[in-house]
Amino acid sequence: MKRKKQIGNSLKDMNISTKILIYLSFILLLGYAMTGFFVISNAKKNFTAEIGNQLMTQVTAIRDFIVSTDTTTEEVSKYIEDNALFELSERALSLKNNLSKLYSLYVSSGKSPSVIKAQLAAELLQISIGEEGYAYALDQEGTLVVHPSNQGTNLKGKAHIDKILEERNGATVYERVTDKSRPKVVAAYRYFPEMEWIIVLTVPYEELIQVSNKVKKEMLSDIQSIIKRLRAGKSGYYYLMSSNGELLVHPDSEGKNSLSNDFAKEMNKNKSGIIRYKWNGKYKIVAYTYYPARDWIIAGGSYEDEFIGPIIKGTILNFFS
Repeated sequence: MKRKKQIGNSLKDMNISTKILIYLSFILLLGYAMTGFFVISNAKKNFTAEIGNQLMTQVTAIRDFIVSTDTTTEEVSKYIEDNALFELSERALSLKNNLSKLYSLYVSSGKSPSVIKAQLAAELLQISIGEEGYAYALDQEGTLVVHPSNQGTNLKGKAHIDKILEERNGATVYERVTDKSRPKVVAAYRYFPEMEWIIVLTVPYEELIQVSNKVKKEMLSDIQSIIKRLRAGKSGYYYLMSSNGELLVHPDSEGKNSLSNDFAKEMNKNKSGIIRYKWNGKYKIVAYTYYPARDWIIAGGSYEDEFIGPIIKGTILNFFS
């Protein structure tokens, strides 16, 4: 109280010029403070927007990389699948040619037609393709004249059999109702005129393209590994989330569902954008975009102060220097 009275007396004793100078200095300092506050606030706002835009550029680049990788993978897989089908067709042709040679050999050695038929059938039944593929023969009426388990059965009227009977030479992919676990089947066939048979090689589609599937699996694993290694800021990261909220790639929460969080709900709703939310008491900035072909939300970000803290510090120093 005494000190305040002394200060008041000192102000009374000052001349008018000194008082004006003090008042002006106070107003100037207040102006600096207010201006600094607005400068820093605007700078923070602008830098937040800029950081969000830069993060969006990064996640968009990651999406474009994934799209490009997927396109290349599909092209490679298509080539592998086409090549596998070609090889099966070539094997069917080679088998037919070998049977023709055997037929000529048996005929020249004087064997009876029934013996020739039995021996040619035995040759066919020894053929195996991978784990589950095999060979069989149809006559012109669609009857299985040689088959591992259904010999004598007439299959005419079934779409793939009618196609084989009509074309005699070619390849087809069809649905097999007898095995629901592996319904898709590939068949390559060649006409064997000496016996009036159509020789068919058949194998489950998944087995035929297992090399292609392996390539796709490896490429997917590579994409996920690359995303895991990327960093945003010092502690930030990029991740993949499905539209049902499952974290497909994440540094510490992979396999978990994130839809219990409001920010994840917003991301799943909007599919693309920039979001700022509080996490562990601090604000995070995350940019995200959507890749519909895989139903992936590609996201990346970090804590706001990691990006803005050093920038704001520099702004304050520059302002008051």
